[in-house]
Amino acid sequence: MENEIELIKGCRAGSDSARKQLYTLYSQRMLAVCFRYTGDMDAAHDVLHDAFIKIFTNFSFRGDSSLTTWITRVMVTQSIDYLRREKKMSRLVVHEEQLPEVPDLPDMRERRSPKSN
Repeated sequence: MENEIELIKGCRAGSDSARKQLYTLYSQRMLAVCFRYTGDMDAAHDVLHDAFIKIFTNFSFRGDSSLTTWITRVMVTQSIDYLRREKKMSRLVVHEEQLPEVPDLPDMRERRSPKSN
């Protein structure tokens, strides 16, 4: 835990050695997270790279959770942003020829019985 605190302090201070250590400790595990979302190894590497740049540019870890949880959250958010940018979020696409035949319904006026008073 003490080493993690020093690592956090170093990253906040912009220490290159702390950044390198953080990257070494977390990059493989976070690559797996990115790959789970993107489904593409090249995209996962791009997302990982962008997320670490974001982490190092603005090291906003507040300590509300574990460092691992925070880094994972950054990776997930970056992965989702990537998918949105690339419009690769899954969408249901149905072509007209795939729609089932539905018979026309009778006009509602014809179905109503006249009111008797």
